[in-house]
Amino acid sequence: MLTRLCKLIRSGIPRKYAAELCGFSYSSLRKWEKRGLKAAEEDQAGRKVPPTERVFFDFLKALKKAEAERETPLCLGLSLAAQAGSLRAVMVLLKVRVPEEFGRPGSRRRLTNKKMSIDFTR
Repeated sequence: MLTRLCKLIRSGIPRKYAAELCGFSYSSLRKWEKRGLKAAEEDQAGRKVPPTERVFFDFLKALKKAEAERETPLCLGLSLAAQAGSLRAVMVLLKVRVPEEFGRPGSRRRLTNKKMSIDFTR
């Protein structure tokens, strides 16, 4: 199930539809993801993650990896287009990378000091 889910996500299928194609609901996927985040926080804090929760941590790692593998070629293609002189590609990159300066006023993200970083290499 996880292998198929990740394959669908890597191919560009949105999470909601990938979950449904794998036979479970998007809300289940979100619950598993939240449990994985909680387990990741425990792991980051140096506390032992019970085996019953480790499976959700592994689920989250696989999900994030699949999404990164999906996004990487898109980002590289956009970067190459910008380097080749595509003004549209440059503007897209600026809107994504520096939304507070180049994003639309209604869609600009508020910057916060709260930042959570999870180390998935362990």
